[in-house]
Amino acid sequence: MTGPTSPQNSGSSWTLRQSRAQYTAVAWLRWRVFVNSFRRKGSTADLIAILVAAPIFGLIALAVAGVTGYSAYAFTSDFELNRIAWLLWGTFILCQLLNINIGQPGTVFDPTQLIRFPLRARNYIILRLFFGILSPANVMVAILSLAIAIGMTVAEPWLWAYAFVAMAVFAITNAIFTRMVFAWIDRWLATRRAREVFTAIIFTLSLVGQWVNVRFNPAYNHHHVQHGRIITQQRFNAMSHAYQHVKPLVNFLPPGLTGDAMISAAAHRPVWYLGYVVGCGVFGFFFFAVFAMRTRTEFRGEVFSDVANAVSLPVKMAHSSTAAREPATRFDSPAEIASTNALFSDHGKGALRLSPVVLAVFGKELLAIRRNTGVFYALIAPVVMVFLFAGRLATRSSPNSIYIFPASLAYALVGIVPLAFNSFGLEGPGAQFYFLAPVRLRDIFLAKNLVNFLLAYAETAAVLAIVTYLTGLPTLNILVSSLLWAVGTLLITTTIGNRRSVTAPKKIDPGRTSSKQASPASAFLGMGLLLLLAGFGMGILTLARHFDMLAVLPLAMLVFMLASASIYVTSLRSVGRFTLAHRDELFEELCKEASSSVRR
Repeated sequence: MTGPTSPQNSGSSWTLRQSRAQYTAVAWLRWRVFVNSFRRKGSTADLIAILVAAPIFGLIALAVAGVTGYSAYAFTSDFELNRIAWLLWGTFILCQLLNINIGQPGTVFDPTQLIRFPLRARNYIILRLFFGILSPANVMVAILSLAIAIGMTVAEPWLWAYAFVAMAVFAITNAIFTRMVFAWIDRWLATRRAREVFTAIIFTLSLVGQWVNVRFNPAYNHHHVQHGRIITQQRFNAMSHAYQHVKPLVNFLPPGLTGDAMISAAAHRPVWYLGYVVGCGVFGFFFFAVFAMRTRTEFRGEVFSDVANAVSLPVKMAHSSTAAREPATRFDSPAEIASTNALFSDHGKGALRLSPVVLAVFGKELLAIRRNTGVFYALIAPVVMVFLFAGRLATRSSPNSIYIFPASLAYALVGIVPLAFNSFGLEGPGAQFYFLAPVRLRDIFLAKNLVNFLLAYAETAAVLAIVTYLTGLPTLNILVSSLLWAVGTLLITTTIGNRRSVTAPKKIDPGRTSSKQASPASAFLGMGLLLLLAGFGMGILTLARHFDMLAVLPLAMLVFMLASASIYVTSLRSVGRFTLAHRDELFEELCKEASSSVRR
């Protein structure tokens, strides 16, 4: 049987039927890989997590769609079609916020592997377009666009054709825009410095959006309702005035063009309506052209990795020769490193005796976190949100102020807890060296856990400083009880996270936006466990306050912390045997071939 003929060399012999066969084959392959993925050990838990989370997000999406559809109905009924553009801009902004906070969905296999097969660039571009097209943001845009069309149709039935066509073009343009943006983001994230800059931009935009919500939303001004309403109305008028100035510019963008199209349709000007819809479609074609340009470069064999970028740079011989003549700096030799570790592990009766292995892995983990800007975002975002919300949820004299520090501390742990549920994600195939080296696996886990504890300590100190500044220093009972609860919660979640890191790991590629930080089941379990323990702590606090027994609260939390410490120590002693027994599950995920780093 002869091998396949490359479409690039076959000229006009490549037919539409063959292209259709390729699309069908790829669709069948994706379906089979998706189905077979649930036959792996531990896949049932992932499926349960998806089935539990999907209805929750579905209800949220339907609620937002209901509000959007009713707003479209009200605007159309009142002949205020110029406000339809507001809904479209809100839909567009919501789509981008979802992209920032959720990202693109992970695929069952890397689509860049398809370039190894006889595939035309045109077919590859189309396939890449549909890989990830059903992201949560795109689905949300489609639902909201449909809700707007339905709302306008209910208000004015004769507009149904105009509304559905315009909203369909708008939704498709948004979807292509999202695919274009993430295609280029993956290229920009190929270097560590670009990842740092991009994460800083996204972090700033996300927090600015939250600040605007807290600052302008009257719901957060409940302590000064009337004054808050006056200020909010003044700000709303100022924003409306600013919007009128920029309106001529934004009207030429897809949301503005779609809104003007519906105004023209209501005014019985079909030619103008068609022109605006075509204008929105032109944006879609432009976005597709930019996406195709990026994907075509990828099709030609571009490599996404820091190593490839380093190799592509010209070698600076002068710099190398100068560096070779420089004297060796401190810690250049293993002997110096070993002697430094001995200062921590062997000297001093009261010193914390940590083995050189623990110290080495501890330093490596700190270096990995410093280079992983996504972790920084997860750590800093909760602290900033505490700063935004804590001062508006209670005043210094409010009786509910005792809940501020415990609630803020629990929220800050949202960025810490998931780290323990995928400890080997960033190491990939390198995790195998832990099994080849003469080290104890429990020392590896201890070092990784110590890094998480250090981050939790920094988060706790920041939250305490913020809450003290905004609402005053918590009482001694609340302060001690909250800290003991946080220690116990970290020990419990870390104990379970260590086991999940072995049985359900998730390979992380910081240069890919579709790379998730943990498996669905682990993410769901981590958040569920944190909510459960937070509910336990708040329940104990509420009971102690109700029966006026706050003095007993630290004792109860001390018992909880000691029990958690006992469970953690017992689990840590056996985690090495557990990891050896489940090493196949660990390597199956982490040692998958990544075509993003290897091109043939």
